[in-house]
Amino acid sequence: LGHDFADGWSFTAGLTKTPIFREWLVNAEYQLFVERSLVTYLLNPGGFSNGITLHYENETFRASGMYGNSFSDDVGPYLDTVNAWMFAARGEYKISGNWDQFNQFTSFPGSETGVMIGLGAGYSDSGGNTVAMPADINQFVITADVSLVMDGWNGFASVYWSDYDVDVSGFDNQNPWGATIQGGFFVSDDLELIGRFEWLDTDDATPRDMFIAALGLNWYFHKQNAKWTTDFGYSFNEVFVGIPGSNLGSNTVNTDW
Repeated sequence: LGHDFADGWSFTAGLTKTPIFREWLVNAEYQLFVERSLVTYLLNPGGFSNGITLHYENETFRASGMYGNSFSDDVGPYLDTVNAWMFAARGEYKISGNWDQFNQFTSFPGSETGVMIGLGAGYSDSGGNTVAMPADINQFVITADVSLVMDGWNGFASVYWSDYDVDVSGFDNQNPWGATIQGGFFVSDDLELIGRFEWLDTDDATPRDMFIAALGLNWYFHKQNAKWTTDFGYSFNEVFVGIPGSNLGSNTVNTDW
């Protein structure tokens, strides 16, 4: 459900992506790698939410602000989740290029130069008003990023910081944070080499660091309509698939690759 107003304003309502992380907002088929970075998943408090989103866009700036009832993934009714309310917003400033270039991370040979910086943030308050979650949980997350799309090569870098607070005696605020940097370079009209580094500090009860490096390639048969992607990643320390407040829960996988 949505409607376009005049002068660049529009709104959408219903189940939509929370407008915070750029990696999450870029559709899966337009990612540089097979999957988004693990840091993005770990620090992303949720993927979709039921709510109302207001959008604005002009030649150089665009922004979205969303009010909903949950950070967490949810496909049920509006009031079917633990969180009492949430607000998320993201703004992007385009220094050069056109907006369509930033619907993906790849930049094919012959593309014009495009540079964009972005800032996103979100806040959630559970209210502590349910049997399942009697404690009040407050969560804040913020990210800043820069995107480059050039003539046959691209780059993307982002940093993330989160504050997770549970109103329970003895619980200390946790502030996990991390960063991702990735890029691609065409060695021919159809073959793109890609690389990515990501780092995370959990800042939880048992603080852990995670550093992952990945390399791969994209072979484009017909631009983004048909392509083959292969990538390999290696972790220099323990890999874990969840931290408090994350969209992935709080499990740990003891593996290095």
